[in-house]
Amino acid sequence: MSVSIQSIHFNKPPLNEVVFGVWISNIQWDVTQYGKFHSVIAEHYPKIMMQNPIPPPGDLGMPSVPGVQFLSLPELPRVMYEGKDPAFLLQLQPDRLLINWRKHPNSKTEYPHFIELQKRLLTEFNLFADFCKKSNIGNPIIGGFDLTYVNHLLHKADWTNAEDLGKYFSHLEWLNKFPSAKVFSLDLAYPVEDFLVRTNVKKGILIQQRQDLFMIEIGISKAGVNLDLLEKTTAQANEILVKEFMKLSTATAHKEWELANE
Repeated sequence: MSVSIQSIHFNKPPLNEVVFGVWISNIQWDVTQYGKFHSVIAEHYPKIMMQNPIPPPGDLGMPSVPGVQFLSLPELPRVMYEGKDPAFLLQLQPDRLLINWRKHPNSKTEYPHFIELQKRLLTEFNLFADFCKKSNIGNPIIGGFDLTYVNHLLHKADWTNAEDLGKYFSHLEWLNKFPSAKVFSLDLAYPVEDFLVRTNVKKGILIQQRQDLFMIEIGISKAGVNLDLLEKTTAQANEILVKEFMKLSTATAHKEWELANE
């Protein structure tokens, strides 16, 4: 029996962050524009932080994921504008505009669900496009998008050894053949319909809590999607992504995360 994705709900999900962004072009961006744009959004995004840029999308439209990159003082960095509600970020670099929802110790905001995040992305892109036009630096064109859900599995609470990850995700069951594995990473991409689905597994640490964790990312992307198609296409992509998550996650995981079909 098929279940509508709108009815899928976990009472105790492992979800820690969602990153949703578009690939942009056709603007003449320079480092001074970050501050000028911040003056437009400062009421809602008062804090500004600077990071290394995310590399361009790879083959087949697969988005690159921020990681450890040894770059020398990039001329045009990625800037993160933190919201008045620190659960939300707006990220900007010359070829990307992204929004994030994340769990944050100073915010009680739960994940607002995809439709609200989609509205926020469209609103922020339109604001950015208006800024670019008024600043005479171009009319930004959307060329694709990526959507990523980041799940955290915590050491001791969720797993003791890496092999325990197979209890939660069927595509990681092979880890039981390596019971002594300490660290590993996995990056897998495969097509579903005309989208590219990507799953990434890597080890990390919660610095404040000094707690090891595994980050299980599942994302989807597509090139050749313009603004007119963005709302419809990203809704379709999210539906595919939820179905893939349900397929990859196990019955044991659904029970522990308290799956409730509403």
